[in-house]
Amino acid sequence: MDFLAAFYKWLSDSLNFLLPIALPVVGLFFLIVTKGVQFRLFGTAFKSILRVDARKSIDEKNISPMQAFMTGLASRVGTGNIAGVASAIMIGGPGAVFWMWFAALLGMASSFAESSLAQLYKTRNKEGEFVGGPAFYLAQGLKLPFVGVIFSICLAFTYGFAFNSIQANQISNTLHSAFNVEVLTTGIIITAITAAVIFGNLKYVSRISTSMVGVMSVAYILIGLAVLVVNYDKILPVFGLIFREAFNLEAGVGALFGTAITYGIKRGLFSNEAGMGSAPNIAATAATRHPAEQGFVQMIGVCFDTFIICTFSALIVLTSGVYSTGQYDNAALTTQSVVHSVGGWGAIAMSIIIFLFAFSSIVGNFAYALSGLKYFTQNKWVRVGFTLAVCAFVFIGAISKPQSVWDASDLCMAIMTLINLFAIVMLWKQVKLIVDDYIRQKRKQDKNPEHVIEFNSDLYPVLRDKIYHSSIWSRKLDESHDDQIHKEVGYKIFGENQTDNHR
Repeated sequence: MDFLAAFYKWLSDSLNFLLPIALPVVGLFFLIVTKGVQFRLFGTAFKSILRVDARKSIDEKNISPMQAFMTGLASRVGTGNIAGVASAIMIGGPGAVFWMWFAALLGMASSFAESSLAQLYKTRNKEGEFVGGPAFYLAQGLKLPFVGVIFSICLAFTYGFAFNSIQANQISNTLHSAFNVEVLTTGIIITAITAAVIFGNLKYVSRISTSMVGVMSVAYILIGLAVLVVNYDKILPVFGLIFREAFNLEAGVGALFGTAITYGIKRGLFSNEAGMGSAPNIAATAATRHPAEQGFVQMIGVCFDTFIICTFSALIVLTSGVYSTGQYDNAALTTQSVVHSVGGWGAIAMSIIIFLFAFSSIVGNFAYALSGLKYFTQNKWVRVGFTLAVCAFVFIGAISKPQSVWDASDLCMAIMTLINLFAIVMLWKQVKLIVDDYIRQKRKQDKNPEHVIEFNSDLYPVLRDKIYHSSIWSRKLDESHDDQIHKEVGYKIFGENQTDNHR
């Protein structure tokens, strides 16, 4: 047992040391590969979410782009935005907030890459539903099915068990701190509600997530605005504090520099999930006309999660000054910061908000975990057993100590993230192909508004043996000059001198 404990600590420390390095490096890599897709196509990405046709699925079996966005956002927008930000500030200081922003800015490119690849490599199951994600592009794109299996195990465990334990834990601790509700009572109630919801299909889960995300996000932003109105004179000094502490290397404070970076990036990852490999599993289930569309959608999700929700949390905590007392941590710190600023009603409002944040994440996490399970089997009894196990871990998380839950999730998160980052870097040529194809068609649409942007795998013979079912992306081939340009672009990216005989 001592050996296992030592090995666990060594593995956890090693992976969590690599993670804050790998995330920004990969993000920077895709910033270069896509020529700053998160900047030059941000407006296009935002408009793609607001389009009317984004709300409706192309077919009856799969979810719409908007539903995929909201389900992904439901998992992103959770207690990581409240507890994770507060925890990062307490451990790494105010400077950790800057590194959250930094990781998200680069992570938007990684998020685009992973979700676009998930669309490219998606396939259909027996029911005609789209399935896909890192396990699929590991197996088909890189011919590493065994690594895909490892990733799926990590995905199912991390989201089904570890992350859902955290969400339940934050609900029970918040209710206990604010209203002295016994954690056992909360555990029983939240487990029963979870079971009632997740014993359904993906479309039902998506509808639950969609209805909750909008309400809780608006409510939390309103509470944040109320706090900032009260503490308006501290807003600018707090921003100055964040930037100053992010690079403070002076004696006595410099020790926090590395910690600020580490926890800023780690807790930022827990919140926005950019590069983790989770969002692609939902992104793949959406019926879209071009792989880049879900890349855009999930990229905007990272932006909203970090630069809106997490920033509000940071300002709530830092402008109140409660964090400096060291009496509170995690969600309790954010709650007490609200109470200190606006009064007792803040405790009731925050308890409701945290419940909605956490519960919607439990629902969204289950959708992710289920996609990992489906990579192994479609057996309904296995799914039932897995769903019961998820409910059990929700209960265990509600009655456990917070730090033990965070430690387990950090290790699982690190393993699946590093596997996914390796995969998307190895498949960078496909990402570049997707971006270039979309931009070329976007320019054509600018000249001719009636042009519909659709991905045609027939134009890229280099993809023929690299994707599961070319029929998903196959369109009627038009041998025009524009199509010839598409083929030349594909050959240039992959460095292959192919001819039409290869088709």
